[in-house]
Amino acid sequence: MRHKLESLEEKRRTFTGTFERIGYKPGYKGSASTMTVLLVNIRNKKDELMTKHLWFNYTKGFQELNLSMGDRIKFKARVKEYEKGSAGTVDYKLSHPTEIEKVPKPRSVILRKNK
Repeated sequence: MRHKLESLEEKRRTFTGTFERIGYKPGYKGSASTMTVLLVNIRNKKDELMTKHLWFNYTKGFQELNLSMGDRIKFKARVKEYEKGSAGTVDYKLSHPTEIEKVPKPRSVILRKNK
């Protein structure tokens, strides 16, 4: 269970995560499958690890970023409770991501030895 998210239930906050890959989830009762996005190392504004991974629907906000593996993503989302799997255990997710953007990669600095 994602205990760090539990304390933020129903609150909208800013998070960052690293794009890992695209996936698919089966459609409801035989309908078409839905594309998804896997983000790993989800962190809050203070850079504290909130959860190891989360899946999101591949919405327009993610599609517009032209993602590559390793891209850092910043977004706002609401913490929601949900029932996990057929066992019905309670867990927490981030819902309705907005203001989705890539975090600029730090520029490389080349250090040269003075002669």
